[in-house]
Formats: sequence, structure tokens, C-alpha cells
Amino acid sequence: MLRTPKLWATTMGGLALITGIVLTPLFATDETPTPAPPPAATEREPAKLGPGILSTEPTARPRVDVCFVLDTTGSMGGLIEGAKQKIWTIANAIAKGQPRPDVRIGLIAYRDRGDDYVTRTFELSDDIDAVFKNLMSFGAAGGGDGPEHVNQALQDAITKMTWDRARATLRLCFLVGDAPPHMDYGDNLDYHAIAKNAIEQDIVINTVRCGGDAETERVWQEIARLAEGTYTSIAQNGGVTAVTTPLDEEMAALNAKLADTVVAYGARDKQRASDEKREAAKGLAPAAAAERAEFMGGKDGGLDESDLVEAAQSGRAQVQALKQEELPEAMRGMSDAEKSAFIEKKAAERETIRKQIAEVASKRTAWLAEQLKGAKGDSFDASVLRAIRGQAAKKGIRYAE
Repeated sequence: MLRTPKLWATTMGGLALITGIVLTPLFATDETPTPAPPPAATEREPAKLGPGILSTEPTARPRVDVCFVLDTTGSMGGLIEGAKQKIWTIANAIAKGQPRPDVRIGLIAYRDRGDDYVTRTFELSDDIDAVFKNLMSFGAAGGGDGPEHVNQALQDAITKMTWDRARATLRLCFLVGDAPPHMDYGDNLDYHAIAKNAIEQDIVINTVRCGGDAETERVWQEIARLAEGTYTSIAQNGGVTAVTTPLDEEMAALNAKLADTVVAYGARDKQRASDEKREAAKGLAPAAAAERAEFMGGKDGGLDESDLVEAAQSGRAQVQALKQEELPEAMRGMSDAEKSAFIEKKAAERETIRKQIAEVASKRTAWLAEQLKGAKGDSFDASVLRAIRGQAAKKGIRYAE
């Protein structure tokens, strides 16, 4: 996907206005200054704490790991629905850093003891289709008794996620909720110690308060200060507004065509999961489909972990060596020459579609930039993107003003 400096700046400007971001200053609230970054590394480092290491391979691109820790009790229904609408906008915006980073997103839903669950954890993943599917499973229920088990949710975010440990990786948590933590459970979980642990591992915790609870504001500000993040306050419902453009339908059509270039292979359950994600991607509302198209159109490599087109081109898989049951139904019974021609045709289609997406995306963001000048940045997605923009610079990832 072509991204000249001029085009990229226009794109970010348009996206910033979608979400209503005011790029300067970042926040009206006080923030703890961020320390100078450690020297850049060319290798991934072992984790001091947590479940393991993603990789020790040298990396040529920066990475941004973002874990959203979301209160899913009954009062959070508006915010959760808004997050579902904007997850592709957020992923797309993060990916537009220079140099373009790899993006992984994780999710933790939390409630309290006595509810259906205390926490539900979904691992950091660069498969944003899977992230979207997981987020769609979130619903608001339970709660109603004041404090929630915020401490457990933060503990899980810091210790259960498989964070990338390269020094160059930007590691961020966003704690989003409207009620303070229980401090009376006697379980040795305390946000003060958790925040200290996070920053020792170079994981920044940003906090987003929904609504107007004063105690939540006090604690959220303290967590952000201790973990070198930012605090912001937004409306109870998240303040998310859907914005449509005259080019959304065209982008949505390109999104569907791009999804159809994925050729799922391997075990039957993996093929089925890939097909389900692809169908869900094709069914997105036009504005979300447009954001997905731009994100996936600019993504290096395959569009799915089970994508045979990329696997064959990169040498990870040899089409002729696959068993019949490992091939998608459309390729079973083909000769070796027919298999190769089928994959080559899909790859050529994908390249053409990506170029079309780049052209339409630039027009779409230019339209948004013109139509939405002066919009205010007090929504959930605006708060997230503003924080990321400010914190990415210490890792050498920069975003257009």
C-alpha cells in the first residue's frame, strides 16, 4: 500500500477527526512526565514476569501491544457497544505510525465476585478479526453494588498477557470503567503494587473513567500517575458517534473482495474458524468495513494465520505437499499446476484490491478532514488514540500532527 508522507498525514488527519481528536494538547488533566526511553534494541528480550516470551527473533519493525481492560457490568452497556463500533478505527489509527508498527490487541472483561465471572481474558493478537469476534461476545450485566474487582483485572492484564518483551515494543493497558476497586477482599491484590509491577516491565497503564464518580476519578488518576500513563474522563456511554462518508459503501465492497482473497488451509476447525471470521468481516457496517479495509489493505503478509496465499508466497507452506483434507474444498482434486495457478490468481487479485483500497481510502480521509474540522476529542476512541500518540514517541513511533 503506497503511503507517501503527504498521503499518510492526510490519512491520520482524517481519522483523528473521525474520532474527534484534538491533537494538541493531549489532555487537560495533569499527567506524570514519561521517562526517557531505553536504548533501542534489535532483539526481543526475555520476560521478567508473566507467562512467557513471544519471540527472541530480531525484529525489523516496531510493535504496539495494547490491552483493553473493560468493566462489563450493567452500567457500561453504552461504552461496550461504542467499543465494538470503533475497534477497527482504533486498530487502523495505531497502524499508521511511522515506521508502520505491527499491532496486537488483547481484551480483559471484568466484573466482580458474585457475578457470572470476575475476569475473562483474550490474549494479545494481531488477528484483529478475532479480536473483533471476541469483543462482540462482551455484554453488560451484573454489578450494581458499587466497587468492582478492578485489582484482579489489572493483575491479569500485567501477568497473564503474553507481552512482547523487545525494548522497542510499546506496551499499553487501558483501564476503562465507572466504579472504583474493592480494597476489602484480603487477597493481596492492590493497584499500587500492580502499577509498580507494570512500570517495572515497561507496561504503561492509561485510565479512562466513564461517568462522574468522584472516587473512581481519584483512583484512576492515581493508577495513571503510578504507571506513567494518562487519565481522562468521558461520558458514561463512551461518547462514540458513528460517522459515515460517501465512500463507505465503495470501501465496504473492497473490504468484502479483499476478504475473499483469503484461502484457508490446514485442519478443518482452523479452516472453519477462518471462514467464520471472513464472513463476519464482510457483514460489518459500511463505516467499520471501510476502516477494516484500510487496515487489512496495508497489512504486510497474510490476512489470516490460515491464509495459504501468503503461506505459499513466503515459503511457509508448499501447496503441492498439502494433504487433500488440508486444502480448502475449492482446491481439492486439482492438479499441482492448477493449485499453483489458483494461488497465483488470488495473490494477483489481492494486490489489485489493495491498490484500489489505497486510492479510495485517501479520498475518504480527505473528505472526513474537510467535513469534521474542529470536532472535540472527548470520546472513548479519541481518548485512546490521543494517549497512544503521545506515548509512542518514546519508542520512536511517530504520528502526524
